[in-house]
Amino acid sequence: MHKRELLYADFITECSKLAIDALEHTIDRPETLQQAYTLANRIRLTSGDAVLHEAEGVIDQILATYRAPNLPIEKLREISVASFHDPLKAFSEACRLELQSLKEGAPVP
Repeated sequence: MHKRELLYADFITECSKLAIDALEHTIDRPETLQQAYTLANRIRLTSGDAVLHEAEGVIDQILATYRAPNLPIEKLREISVASFHDPLKAFSEACRLELQSLKEGAPVP
């Protein structure tokens, strides 16, 4: 379970960096996403369907943000925490639920 927690934390750290980078950059090099894909595939090896589904959704959202027009710095300054869409929220919640199930001894779907 500890290894799974570390894996999820690494995915969150990497994808958080990419999500912020995608707001003001386009994807110039495909290898920018290499670590995120590596972590997602490691998640695929050990995690339940809900966590995997959310991890794939995070990457899809990051790719969509990279393809969208860049946000000018003025717009970034205007965004409040409450109005900012966090692409990792659903993933984090799915991880929390899965880890709780594991602690309780329940099987992971």
